[in-house]
Amino acid sequence: MTHAAVMQGVSAQGALTQEALTQEALTHDALTHDALTLSCRPGCGACCTAPSISSAIPGMPDGKPAGVPCIQLMPDLRCAIFGDPRRPAVCGGLQPSAEMCGPDRGHAIRWLTELEAATAPATASATALATAPATTPVTARAALPAR
Repeated sequence: MTHAAVMQGVSAQGALTQEALTQEALTHDALTHDALTLSCRPGCGACCTAPSISSAIPGMPDGKPAGVPCIQLMPDLRCAIFGDPRRPAVCGGLQPSAEMCGPDRGHAIRWLTELEAATAPATASATALATAPATTPVTARAALPAR
């Protein structure tokens, strides 16, 4: 039963207080969250595509860049080396969660891509830009050619 359905049923009956209703909805959401954390969604493979992996993967000795599917990702979007000791530790450490996986693969790809961007090491040019002294902006008058 969805949160909205719970709210409609209780409102029509008037039997529960708003506090009880909120608690019931939170319990429902917690159960839904727990169900999503138990296993991966079939046909997803977002965590095998979106993040970069810096450690060696069989067939990808230098790891893989973000956004590139792992060579071990099979056509059905399952990992060919799941449970294999050669599988990178980072792969086993990334566990499905309601926040990460969301309602569909698209959400998971977006979430992991944002996480990748937020945690990527700074590049030399980005660091230089961030630490460069501010320059005086050119005014529109100074930018006009002389007459």
